[in-house]
Amino acid sequence: MSLIKCFFLLQLLTWSRVLLAHETSHCSSSINMSIGAVLDLSSLIGKHQKVAMEIALHDFNRLNCSKLDLKIRNFNGNSAQAVATGDNFRASLRAMDLALSKEVLAIIGTIAHNEATLASELNDNIKNIPILSLISPVARSEQVSPLLPNFIQVGYNIILHMQCIAAIVGEFGWRKVTAIYELDSKFSSDPGMLLNLSYSLRLVGSEIVNHVAFPSFVSLSDPNSAIENELNRLKSKSNRVFLIVQSSLELASLLFEKAMQMDLMGKGSVWIIPDGVAGLLDSVNLSAIRNMQGVIGFKTHFLETSKAFKRFKFKFRRRFLLEFPEEENNNPSSFAVQSYKATWEVARAARESQGNLTLEQLLKSNIYRNGKLRQSPTLSIINVIGKSYRELALWSPALGFSQSFVTQQLTKMMNTASASSGVLSTVYWPGGIQFVPKGWIHSTEERTLRIGVPAKGVFTDFVNVKYGMNRNETSVTGFSIDVFKAAVDNLPHDLVFSFVPFNGSYDELVEQVYNKTLDAAVGDTSITAYRYHLVDFSQPYVE
Repeated sequence: MSLIKCFFLLQLLTWSRVLLAHETSHCSSSINMSIGAVLDLSSLIGKHQKVAMEIALHDFNRLNCSKLDLKIRNFNGNSAQAVATGDNFRASLRAMDLALSKEVLAIIGTIAHNEATLASELNDNIKNIPILSLISPVARSEQVSPLLPNFIQVGYNIILHMQCIAAIVGEFGWRKVTAIYELDSKFSSDPGMLLNLSYSLRLVGSEIVNHVAFPSFVSLSDPNSAIENELNRLKSKSNRVFLIVQSSLELASLLFEKAMQMDLMGKGSVWIIPDGVAGLLDSVNLSAIRNMQGVIGFKTHFLETSKAFKRFKFKFRRRFLLEFPEEENNNPSSFAVQSYKATWEVARAARESQGNLTLEQLLKSNIYRNGKLRQSPTLSIINVIGKSYRELALWSPALGFSQSFVTQQLTKMMNTASASSGVLSTVYWPGGIQFVPKGWIHSTEERTLRIGVPAKGVFTDFVNVKYGMNRNETSVTGFSIDVFKAAVDNLPHDLVFSFVPFNGSYDELVEQVYNKTLDAAVGDTSITAYRYHLVDFSQPYVE
């Protein structure tokens, strides 16, 4: 029996040596190169991206016996575009010196197309190195530039995000909205984002009536005063539907803090946040969440219950806590998942090409399509409530709102439109209200509509004017009045009006409307005098 055991032991030792020799041979042929990363480590997104990239390379090296490492350049909130005309222009492009010094196989990071183009004009080496931009593409920058044939945008589809914002607005019937955005290199250099939003809003019968553009948060010398000034201006307006189209988490957090202090987070207000803010709610502190009660928004949907994600989440939280102990929460966001995938694919292509990485080899991966990251066109609609948020529904451009992937798949198989009615009926709104805010208030800029009514009408069942003692109190009743009030109650906002009794004939009353002495008329002959003077009661009347 002992001889048999010795025989098997010798066999195991022999196979172990063979496997060790194979692994050593395999490892000796692996490349020893670097991947460059250009990130803004002053932002939470940048910190998530850094940690995710480090985990991706660690996992890849361990599984493939590779020796790839990550060279990180931190531009600390300063973009090349922002200082292109200043004395520090060349210094701001140091983040791109990874390519200039030929130290890296590829560059991944939050690099705008125009920034990469400016850097390539300083040195031709950049044109030959694949650049994977984690910035979401917008209309113009989606086109491939002949100056940068190796530039790939792998950010999430921003056009899809604009369509989702419009879908939420359309679902609740708000006719006018206020757009708020933070200017950065990609936003200020390309109007495609707002153009797409405006177009998408028109399709649902809405429009942008107010714009608020904040400079980049890191460039504000006094962020508190800048935000307070803009919010004071908005407070004087009637509109209370605020769309944060583009913002860093840092600006959004301070914005909601000031909005809470200035009573812009109370009953009647609506706030919608984008993926760049909603996607990081798992990582913000409790005080920021308290200032955002009732806010709705959307975030990139990804499967958080898979074993692969759970393993990644464990590694991410452990490493993130060690590197950034000042951050209160350390849950990975969709931006971390995106960066992990992009880094892994660069490492895969680098290994297969033995250091001669090309764009074609990068695009062989199944996660790319037409030079962009292949992604599910599904977003999660969220509602901030309590100490966190809850997911209300899923949204996709083809199927609209639904409560689950099962519903979406059944709808797709049946080839029918998704019934979105009721899916978003359980929203907890600012101020704790359970009904849909109208999104308007009576502001100082809005005057009262004067509605003329015949004081001596023949058919009092339609309009009946009664005066109290000394005519200090006037009562206007009747069928026409009830119809008018019912129509006003169904408007998507508050309409401020008053009935003005008119003692002349009905023709004279109509003439008063025509001459704009009165805004409209309700009487026993015609509900309104639209024939003579069109008043659009679907919108508040503002001088």
